[in-house]
Amino acid sequence: MGAAGMRPSASGFAIGSKWGMIGDSYKGMVDNVAVFGSTGSIGVQALEVASSMGLRVEVLTCGSNVGLLSDQIRTHRPSVVSVGDAAGAALIKARHPGVCVLHGMEGLIEAADVGVDRAVMGIVGMGAMHPTVAALTRGTDVAIASKEIMVAAGGFLTDLASRHGSALIPVDSEHSAIARCIGPDVGSVRTIYLTASGGPFRGLKAEDLKKVTIAQALSHPVWKMGRKITVDCATMMNKGMEIIEATVLFGVGPEAVKVVVHPQGLIHGMVGFADGTLMALASCPSMKIPIHSALTYPERAPIGMDHLDPLRLAGIGIEEPDRETFRCLGLAERAAAEGGFAPAVLNAANEEAVRLFLAGGLPFHRIPDVVEAALELFTPDWADAGDGLGRLLAVGEAAGRAAVGAAAGMR
Repeated sequence: MGAAGMRPSASGFAIGSKWGMIGDSYKGMVDNVAVFGSTGSIGVQALEVASSMGLRVEVLTCGSNVGLLSDQIRTHRPSVVSVGDAAGAALIKARHPGVCVLHGMEGLIEAADVGVDRAVMGIVGMGAMHPTVAALTRGTDVAIASKEIMVAAGGFLTDLASRHGSALIPVDSEHSAIARCIGPDVGSVRTIYLTASGGPFRGLKAEDLKKVTIAQALSHPVWKMGRKITVDCATMMNKGMEIIEATVLFGVGPEAVKVVVHPQGLIHGMVGFADGTLMALASCPSMKIPIHSALTYPERAPIGMDHLDPLRLAGIGIEEPDRETFRCLGLAERAAAEGGFAPAVLNAANEEAVRLFLAGGLPFHRIPDVVEAALELFTPDWADAGDGLGRLLAVGEAAGRAAVGAAAGMR
């Protein structure tokens, strides 16, 4: 047992090993990569980083943006690509006859079985689950940006990585920063601090959120991200899910993970150690930095972009989050404390609530109401007779249905 707040990893996933959460199996810097979700925000930036490092891109996958994927194929010349459906696959085959083209979930799983040094998982939501499982099972290290699957099934995934000699490496800027701060000192950690910008509605009160539009929720003051994660930042659910993710990656109890608001977005994470010291990692707010870190950790390889001028840290602010206004943060903390299936319920309900909001079917301020309703409605019979991942997925599906049902009365 380490310092106060620490506990052994529930999954036994290499906590306290040479490189902290990523385990003794970590293979160092890479020569080639697969990029899943290559046309999304993380995927596009991952390809830019890979190009700057001179890495070979073996695999690209996307959902429906075959136009951008086609451009990426011309630039990076992968050996395998996968798209969302057969129609998209036919278009890519016609344009790029020398490339192996797959499609659907089966295609994603097959693409994940291609031998690469590192797979960057940029697929949003639970769609990342099966390719991540396939990559880890093959023994491929996964740079994970898909926090939803870590929330819903983190223990399962870390166990899987441990059994197959693979590793999960965080791409979230916060968890990347925490990993860099901790290094080999996992047993000395007392408190992990996750920083939040506060999103576009920082300073507002609960009554103000009743007037929020979709456009306003998608206008983040610091980061440019996909639609779903941007809404999660606006509700602060994103930060709540990061609490759960931190407990999985670093083997700490939820009581050891704290959230603070830092509007400037320059400090990405802090760690308090048993000796009374506090270590923080600061950088310019660019996702290219944690992506680069995930492809080079534990080395600190040069990066071709501007470095942070310390004078920008003058007058930075750190404050407590407003849990009364941003109730999703407290709901995530509740799910983290309850454990079991609660994180999977939280994740699935939130995913449905955000989907409904973006479709115009749910007011913004009702998102936490939907999530809370699903948590209250949960019963053990949501888990089917299967084992492991099957039970988690069954719970998620039931929670999603419960969320949709709850939302029907809130429009």
